[in-house]
Amino acid sequence: MASGPKSLAFLVRRARLVSALVVVLVAASSVAVSFLPGSGTAPPVTEFGTAIVDFSIVTIDGETFRLSDELARGRVVFLDFMYVNCPACRTAMPHLLQLRSRFTDEDLTMISIDLNPRGDETEADLVGFRDEFQAPWHFALDRSGELRQEFKVEGYPSVMMVTPQGQIAFYDVGITGAPLLIEVAEELVRRNR
Repeated sequence: MASGPKSLAFLVRRARLVSALVVVLVAASSVAVSFLPGSGTAPPVTEFGTAIVDFSIVTIDGETFRLSDELARGRVVFLDFMYVNCPACRTAMPHLLQLRSRFTDEDLTMISIDLNPRGDETEADLVGFRDEFQAPWHFALDRSGELRQEFKVEGYPSVMMVTPQGQIAFYDVGITGAPLLIEVAEELVRRNR
């Protein structure tokens, strides 16, 4: 009779182990799927390994930011599609500040582009946002909505890293932690040296 309770305890432990394994596998497959090209999480224009569409936009400092110019300088380019009144975009800023602090301007160019999805944000709002976080990178306001349409951005923030060869190497929607951003950027910069 002693084997009965022992067997039950064994089965309970085994069931817990199997349940835990299933949870881990489901979570891992979800993460893996979210980064696969064509998985449905990234719009077709942001498919990994495809050439990015060139664009230019005037920053809030009055300079023209042209993607092809930055790529021609041999830099990895980090694009942050956001808007000022987005709570997740605000939450993501400390992660972006950590990313910026790890790289020189010669290795990584960053730009945050306010896609202004509701059409109610101004350049002054964006200047205030940048200054609030003391963010030392480019900021621009997409007044026309052209970039939002071109990149089919539906979730905020959406971030992307582009190789100096103009290939999309990373895309994520939502708050992406600094460790992952830094790891990806380090690898892209390393490959470019």
